[in-house]
Parts: sequence; C-alpha cells; structure tokens
Amino acid sequence: MVQESEFTGDREISDHPWREAIGWMLLSSLLFLIGYSLTNRWAAAQPDAVSWHTAWDDKIPFLAWTIWPYLSLNLIFPCTFFAFERLHALRRHAARIVAAQLTCFAAFALVPSINVRPLPQPDGVTGLLFSQLRAFEQPYNMFPSLHAATLLLVWSAWLPQLQHHRLARWAWHGWCLLVLVSTVTTWQHDLWDIAAGLAVGFATLVIWPMRSVSH
Repeated sequence: MVQESEFTGDREISDHPWREAIGWMLLSSLLFLIGYSLTNRWAAAQPDAVSWHTAWDDKIPFLAWTIWPYLSLNLIFPCTFFAFERLHALRRHAARIVAAQLTCFAAFALVPSINVRPLPQPDGVTGLLFSQLRAFEQPYNMFPSLHAATLLLVWSAWLPQLQHHRLARWAWHGWCLLVLVSTVTTWQHDLWDIAAGLAVGFATLVIWPMRSVSH
C-alpha cells in the first residue's frame, strides 16, 4: 500500500522539502517576534493585568541553571521545520505552530496577564542569559504559556524521526520534560500558565493530525 500526500496533485516533491521549511521557519519566527512584542506592549499599558499565581507556585524553587534548557527551545524550534521528509507533514506542523501562536496572542490581548514575583538576578553567564531574556520577555504574556504550547508541538514533531532509536527517543523525552520544568523553575510562568499552554498545544495536535491518504 503506497502512502501519498493528502494534497491532491501534490507529489512528494522531495524527501526533505528544505526550501519550504526555510520559508515556514522564517514566517513563524517573524509572527512570533511581532505578535509577542505587540501583545507585551499592550499588556504593559493595561492597568488591570491579571495573575494566575497560586500558593502552589510559591513552593517552586528558583533554579537559575534551568535557564539553559529553557532557552534551548529557541534553538530546537527552528531546527524542527527540517525534521520532515514529506511536504504534507511540514505543512501540518507549520499550521499547528501558527495556530498555537495566534491562539496565545489572542489570549494575551483579551486577558493581559502579569508575573507578580520579583525575579532574582543570578551572577555570571547565567545571569547574562536572564538579562538578555528579560530585555525581550517583559513580565507579561503569562497565560497561556506559548513556551509550553510550542514545546509540545516540537516534541511531537521529532517522535517519528526517533521511533527506531530507543536511546535517542528517551533522551528526547527527558530533555523536553526538563524544558517544561524549567518554565516554572526559572519563574517565567506559573502552573496554570503551563496547563493552559499544554491545552493549546494538545488542541492543535487534535485539529491537525499527522495523517496520510492511502490509495
């Protein structure tokens, strides 16, 4: 049984549609930069930004070193667009990413959210990373966590490539779990932010499943 692309008349153009992957990577990155920046400024101008911080969040320690796995998603994210061997899979991943971004941006605009915790300032290179992060990510746009939503989509996208590599697959699971944990141990998000972000990511996985049409 031969599996073909679900786009009619669209042959599997190449095993690695890297040209279109570059386009989607640049488009989604630009959408993130513009959308996140605009909604951040919008939230900063609102006098009634809300917080989903709870007593459970107060129990989570600040672990400065987890900024490294947290920021690793910024490197993994663009690479993921080149993980697909079929054009329809690339397009579905791009649709998921764009949908998750637009959903989170809408939530940021409709219900501006703020981080109520004063963030520590570590020393050394780790502290420099936090300074660079805060220069772009102001203490707004908390709920839902776009970081968590994107992480779920990126985690799912690499699984087919790792299905025959057991050790690499478990290493990938472990690293993604560490990235997810880092969203709260760096105090960039609260627990409800993460839950909502994962819900956004899961919804896009359901709406755009990776399936092929069989003939």
